Amino acid sequence: WRAEHGASWEIEVDPKIGFGELVYGSAALPASRPENDAGFVETALAFVQASQALHGISASRLVFDRIVFLPLSLIDSTDKTTVRFAQEIDGVPVEGGYVNVLMDTAEGSLLSVQCTGLPGLEAFDTQSSITAEAVSALAGEQLLLDAGIPVEKISPPELVIAQIEAETSRTPLLTWRVQASAHLDAAKLAPVSIIYSFDAKSGELIRSMDAIKHYDVSGTVQSMVTVGTQALHGGSAEEIKPMERPGVPNPDAK
Repeated sequence: WRAEHGASWEIEVDPKIGFGELVYGSAALPASRPENDAGFVETALAFVQASQALHGISASRLVFDRIVFLPLSLIDSTDKTTVRFAQEIDGVPVEGGYVNVLMDTAEGSLLSVQCTGLPGLEAFDTQSSITAEAVSALAGEQLLLDAGIPVEKISPPELVIAQIEAETSRTPLLTWRVQASAHLDAAKLAPVSIIYSFDAKSGELIRSMDAIKHYDVSGTVQSMVTVGTQALHGGSAEEIKPMERPGVPNPDAK
């Protein structure tokens, strides 16, 4: 890669998969300058394919997610364009699997490739051994076990390829992801909602995550205010004062 695109290129290798998670440090010219969004997407895919040996992600397993123009010339840099792809195998998304391609907007030159997906999934088996209906039943049973209350709502189960983290590895696992909830409309009861991941081959519970975060926040908000009630001018003195009920309109304010 350096011999073809320049000696300044660097790579940060993810030790859990043995491939690059970030390729950066120089610029590689495109085959032709992209003229529009579609051109940038096509050019970005070509860069992913050309650099596959570094990050291990096949361009044929990517679907377009979004393109963003970054007007960095406003801060004395150069404008950039980033294209994001999601990794999918036979229509099944890889959980947290993305490839971000950063390019110079003026010329379409490659500046970096960042990957959060998994390499070597071209032949990955995406056929589940258990049905979505069975997974919904498992989620209801698990919520009753975890929270002690019967399930009231279950989201449509989604088949995904989870990235299973271990101390020295990150491996793919076909899973069903489903959200089970209760007490969502209760006036005095705290709502419960848990996202479960079940092994799509065995039905084993892989992990769970609370979908509702509860925060009890307290403290004092302070602001700089001018001293006195005289007209403001360049020399008006300022002092720190605590704010009363910030964000709540004061009907008595003039």
